[in-house]
Amino acid sequence: MKIKNIFKRYLWFFARALLAYFEPQIIVVTGTAGKTSTKEMIYSVLSASPKFKGNISKSFGNLNTKTGVPLAIFQIKIHEPRAHNWALLVLYLPLKFILFWLHILKYPQWLVLEIGADQKGDIQDMVKILHPRVGVVTNIGAGHLEFFQNVGKLAEEKLSIFDFMGPDDLAVLPERGLKRSRLDKIRAKKRFFDPADLTASSRIVGDFFHLSSQEIEKGLKNTKKVPKRMVVIENKGMVIIDDTYNANPVSVRASLEFLVKVAQEKKSKRKIVVLADMLELGKDAVWLHKKVGGEVRKKTDLFFTLGELAKNYGAKEHFRSKEKLLEALLWEAREGDIILVKGSRGMKMEEVVEKLAK
Repeated sequence: MKIKNIFKRYLWFFARALLAYFEPQIIVVTGTAGKTSTKEMIYSVLSASPKFKGNISKSFGNLNTKTGVPLAIFQIKIHEPRAHNWALLVLYLPLKFILFWLHILKYPQWLVLEIGADQKGDIQDMVKILHPRVGVVTNIGAGHLEFFQNVGKLAEEKLSIFDFMGPDDLAVLPERGLKRSRLDKIRAKKRFFDPADLTASSRIVGDFFHLSSQEIEKGLKNTKKVPKRMVVIENKGMVIIDDTYNANPVSVRASLEFLVKVAQEKKSKRKIVVLADMLELGKDAVWLHKKVGGEVRKKTDLFFTLGELAKNYGAKEHFRSKEKLLEALLWEAREGDIILVKGSRGMKMEEVVEKLAK
């Protein structure tokens, strides 16, 4: 742990130096769910404008921790680094800094970054260095609660994204679930959006920078699909929604809304949900699984679950083995069905999608 903290300080030393030298304008995205997808949409929307094209970049994948964000600032395309990568990065960062400094490599004028929190104070520590021009909170709800006492504490952490923003900056926030007393402390211009509209926050950012409606629509249309996040696959007369990257109560609700929407568009006959454990929910895990299970059952025709915590969803079709789940699901699935597959990263539910899509 001590070595990791030294490594973090090393990364941020060079990240601070790079930001101080080039002074890029920064757009930061955080939230319980949807950070990566929102970041991709904002980047795509702004890239559609000549003002930004060629001068804007984004973080790779979901580099959003205190280790990942400095690597995103350096435009390094790597997943969250493991200990065996550290030595290479210690050598590579000074070299890349020199290449930027000598203008051998071009550094962008705009950065779209995603940030998250492993513990209290992480977001504030990062934004006081980043000083964002725009801050976006996608939503706030139960997620990673093992690191925070409750959703209120988590909300306070997420909203600290705005602590170092001024009256000329932009704060983009969900229109529901936030306390007025906390919102009044935000000095930036506040714009609110409906979290059910996945493109709304990106449109607000585009409008803030005076993009035309045509540029915004073009950017949204060209947004790169994020793997394992609401990816629609059509196979053998069935529609499969691969949303297997991760799961918490907020993202499951968003996935259900997406399922209903796609089912209407595709005129699907039956809605099937395959849902595994939602991990990292702390002491409220059982209660949150029961609550989410009740919501799923109201909106679906068939409900399959997998995992130890998943038994609390209350589904009739519950399995402890992925093999048994697949056997039952493949027997039941038929032409005209739409199937949503979701679960926490540790449950590896993409394996279910792979079997269904064969």
